[in-house]
Amino acid sequence: MAYSDTVWKDSPDHTTPLSAAGLNDWEARIKAETDALSVLAGTMEGAAANEATYGFRFTRDSGSGLGQFVREIGGQYFSPAGAPQGQSSAGGAVWDPVLYVGYNYGNRAQPILAGESGAAYVIEGNYQDGAGLRMEQYQEHFTKGIPAGTWLGEIRPSFVQTTKTATTPETFLGLNILSGNPFQIGVPDDAVGGQSPLRTVVNVTKTNIVSIGGTDTEGGAKTGYNTILRLWSASGATSQLALSYSGTQDSMMLYPVSATEVELDVGSSSPSKLIMDTTGSVRLVGANGSTSTLYLRFQGGGKNDIAIGGAGDATSPASMAFGPSAVGQPEIYMLKQTVAGQPRIGIGTYTTTTNSITLGDGLNLIFNTTTGTKIGTGATQKLAFYGAAPLAQQTGVAVTAAGIHAALVALGLITA
Repeated sequence: MAYSDTVWKDSPDHTTPLSAAGLNDWEARIKAETDALSVLAGTMEGAAANEATYGFRFTRDSGSGLGQFVREIGGQYFSPAGAPQGQSSAGGAVWDPVLYVGYNYGNRAQPILAGESGAAYVIEGNYQDGAGLRMEQYQEHFTKGIPAGTWLGEIRPSFVQTTKTATTPETFLGLNILSGNPFQIGVPDDAVGGQSPLRTVVNVTKTNIVSIGGTDTEGGAKTGYNTILRLWSASGATSQLALSYSGTQDSMMLYPVSATEVELDVGSSSPSKLIMDTTGSVRLVGANGSTSTLYLRFQGGGKNDIAIGGAGDATSPASMAFGPSAVGQPEIYMLKQTVAGQPRIGIGTYTTTTNSITLGDGLNLIFNTTTGTKIGTGATQKLAFYGAAPLAQQTGVAVTAAGIHAALVALGLITA
């Protein structure tokens, strides 16, 4: 009710005489203002008995039998040793001023309306956690049916703590927690549409599943964009990705060893190492720092190597190569490099069945023309042709037609 003041005038001007109507109007206005003050007093739990405990609390009904909206300015004492808070400064306890703004949120996260959940934004100006004085700012929720006098069911999905004695920004900002179930990070995307057009790019569940990007149906993937996880390190340092199995620390480590090489370590103490580089080389280093036991070199141009026991170069003790190294050279060959670049055995396309090597049609055995090639290097080595039983070098063969015929038959070169 707006108040309109009356301009009173002295005698002999009688244009503003006292009247019953005027006095009744005063009474109505006084009553209206008194009623308004009564309503304000009823929403304020700041009476002398409560002020020492809570400070000033303003509440307002939300309607429909639900909880109340609350604004409270108060606080409590904390001891330097971090003992339970209270309302006494005994023992050197420090005062922690607190501001609450929330819904159905009573003192110490107690519901005003039993059986209803609540939430509040809270600022604590002088919290003593036992290690020092902090300022805290957090969003606090509690579930339905929280037991009286406890904080069970309380959760703070956002929490920031700062150190009051710090003098630099780096030391000032302390603990910072964001949580959710699931916990999501999103970016604005007009294509998502709806009231809150956010596209989820990171999703974390309580089962420790972290998803990046998501799918089109989950509002995570963005058409035309690849999903990239990039780890950066400062100059002189190296980014590392550590994976563990069943609680074992660093069961697997992935990290670059140079600008052109990346290493995968398996095992924590003396790991086996798989090293790959930008030239196409892949080598496997055994555990305990042993030398390379397997080396793959993808050279391009159809020349690829698999080296066993060395680095795959001219000094390696053994290797296998796939793909023609030049026109007219074997398509697939196995070699022991006694002379740099010279294969000991060259084989065309082959299949292996029961310890056999089969050459395809039209493929020939080509021998070196400098020193020649031996088939068998000792008299006790066994050899045969066309399915005959292999035998060592024959001795005592009679130099007769019958003797030579029998020897050739034994080798399988002719029929009986």
